[in-house]
Amino acid sequence: MQNSAKYSKILITGLLLGLSSLSYADLNSLKKFETDILKQYQNKDFYENNQQIELDIHNQLAKDPASFNYDFPKLKKAHFIDIKYSPDKKLKFYNFDVSGGGTMGEWTNYVQYKVNNKMKLDSFDSGYIQSISQNNIKNQPVYLVKSYYKGDNCTGMHEVRAVQVGSQQLIKSYIFQTNTQKLDRITVDFNCSKIKDYQNMPEYMRIGPKAVDIMLIDKNDVPQNKYLRYSFTQNMYKYTGIVK
Repeated sequence: MQNSAKYSKILITGLLLGLSSLSYADLNSLKKFETDILKQYQNKDFYENNQQIELDIHNQLAKDPASFNYDFPKLKKAHFIDIKYSPDKKLKFYNFDVSGGGTMGEWTNYVQYKVNNKMKLDSFDSGYIQSISQNNIKNQPVYLVKSYYKGDNCTGMHEVRAVQVGSQQLIKSYIFQTNTQKLDRITVDFNCSKIKDYQNMPEYMRIGPKAVDIMLIDKNDVPQNKYLRYSFTQNMYKYTGIVK
């Protein structure tokens, strides 16, 4: 009995290892790449080299599908890259700071995912990605990507963008219904000079499965502490009015 139990444990362990998403060779190759990037750039001025860092890492991601299953912990710690996943782990987003180091922010973003058993890496149009939420619409996951564009000094813009995996690639998802049109994204301007209490910074976007709330601002970009609500109903987020 003891030998049988021991054999069962070994078998289960072997099966789990067999299902591992990274082979030993893939893991070593990606670790070596990560170490090589750090050796090449860690003692150089980041803002003079960040665009080349982004290019070097992008090229590796594009040619190595196994990179989807590696989290690049050393590159993240060095702030060479920021990574976020969709809740179901099917989309992996990469953020690269390619700004010049001034007050204005600039990011290059990519999304990595599988379609038709093929790994894809696409450019992704957004600001700095803050979070990814998802909702099932017509039995298919739709992803709500929240990001922030940083302008000069105090100005910026919050955005939520909806996407889904199509038959060939990632596509826009027009799930936001205003009174007049369907949208795949919603934006709201931000100006830090209009914030009265930094200790209680208001949320400019509240994103959930039942509703998406967008901060109401006046013509001078002053937040009104009220929200334009898009309620989830009939497979859409429909504008339903103003809430607190």
